[in-house]
Amino acid sequence: MTKLTIISCTNRPESRSLAVSRAYQSYADSHWDEVEVVSLEQLNGMKIDALMYQSESQDPLLAKFQDEVFLSNNHFLFVLAEYNGTFPGVFKLMIDAISIRDKEGCFYGKTVAMIGVAAGRSGNIRGMDQLTNALNYLGMKVFEQKIPISQIHTVLDDTTGMLDDNTKDALTKHSQEYRSFV
Repeated sequence: MTKLTIISCTNRPESRSLAVSRAYQSYADSHWDEVEVVSLEQLNGMKIDALMYQSESQDPLLAKFQDEVFLSNNHFLFVLAEYNGTFPGVFKLMIDAISIRDKEGCFYGKTVAMIGVAAGRSGNIRGMDQLTNALNYLGMKVFEQKIPISQIHTVLDDTTGMLDDNTKDALTKHSQEYRSFV
């Protein structure tokens, strides 16, 4: 059984990244045995202090997230909102903190694909490139086909969560190609 875990990589409630994640899930259902969407909203309320870098003192919210999401799965799709020209800081903080308790178990040899989401015109290409470097360092196999979604407000209907046909087609094709990659 091949499962895809889609992570909306921001903790902003009901973000456009989460809407894209849910849309991708509906397109990926025909290519994967199981598809789940997870949001970093689950980490809201997590205690952020120096103790998060000691495995025995890890915040229970973070430990649960690590156990249920990263240690339990092998194939990921990260949907990355563009924050200040890169990816969300909360996502980097989460990566750094979970790597303390079991870096190899969370990352090494696992596959990941990426979608960038931005209000501007680059679709977070820079953020995806920066994250690729970190994920390569962690031993993840990064799918080379990255999807930048620019001008998200013009391709996503915020009321229905529906994407325009061109974006839908690109994400459907991406899901199929990523499944072949793993």
